Amino acid sequence: MSQPFDQSIPVLTEVFSDRDRKPPAPVPVPAPVLEEELIQDEAPPDADAIGAQLATLATDSWTESEWRLLEQRVAGRVLQQLDARIDATLDNQLRDSLADVLQFAMASLTVELRAGLQRAIQDTVTQAVAYELAQLKNPHRN
Repeated sequence: MSQPFDQSIPVLTEVFSDRDRKPPAPVPVPAPVLEEELIQDEAPPDADAIGAQLATLATDSWTESEWRLLEQRVAGRVLQQLDARIDATLDNQLRDSLADVLQFAMASLTVELRAGLQRAIQDTVTQAVAYELAQLKNPHRN
């Protein structure tokens, strides 16, 4: 049942020496390019054009479900950004509108309170004067 031991298979107890290793192959170093050579050869490619090409290559093989997933993700991000902007805009507009409404309400309320207070004071003074005059006319009535 046991198989014969194959001597060509290394085992964990063997020690390897660095003599058996081959040195790594040298990595070629590119020759330096002078700035003048770059200018004379051709203009560097446009980053936007390269980005557009890469996007086209990446999305050419997309399925309909992948496009829908991208659309959902983009829509979600746009809605999150819009929510933040809408909240800030509504907050500012509400604050401005409420300030105007409250200022108008305070002005109206002040006018109404002043008029009501003036009537109450006039009525009170009129009654007090009438009472005092009645007291003076008939001192024994009390």
